Amino acid sequence: PVELGLGRRRDASGHHRYEQMTSAFHERVREGFLAIARAETERCTVVAADRSVEDVASEVRAVVTQRFGIGFGKRR
Repeated sequence: PVELGLGRRRDASGHHRYEQMTSAFHERVREGFLAIARAETERCTVVAADRSVEDVASEVRAVVTQRFGIGFGKRR
């Protein structure tokens, strides 16, 4: 969700010009990416980011491993 993403950027150091855009802009961008994902299910996977960073990263690793056969070593 847009508000979650915008909330997380406040915790990061530094700013990027896109972070300063309105919530409406971010909502349009999000909807555009979701439309692409719906239209191209073989190419795109939507990962829900409304969970902990560790859970999101774990799912991303699993998707990459499944789709591309690229494994990840043990995390340090």
